[in-house]
Amino acid sequence: MGLINKNTTTLENGIDLSDTYISIERLKIQKDGLAEPTVYRIYNRIVEHVSREKKYEAKPKLNDVSINFNLEQLPATLPELYEKAYSEVKLFYPNTEDVFEN
Repeated sequence: MGLINKNTTTLENGIDLSDTYISIERLKIQKDGLAEPTVYRIYNRIVEHVSREKKYEAKPKLNDVSINFNLEQLPATLPELYEKAYSEVKLFYPNTEDVFEN
């Protein structure tokens, strides 16, 4: 899964791009055993590319952002964890469309 960013992204050289592709590059889970109740810290690293095709052509990314969040209970499955992670990304990038992988 990924997201199409419907907002305009301005590059350092001043060029504006729209419909860029956002995806999760890495998820890391860390259990904070000192917290009561137990808290799971989810470190969510996302990347933005010119397009989905350019990502899979291994072209350089435009941007990367860490969007981290906490959960008191982990989802039962990995797809559910990714669904939650993308929900958090959508809070940071609210004007997006879902893209489902084939």
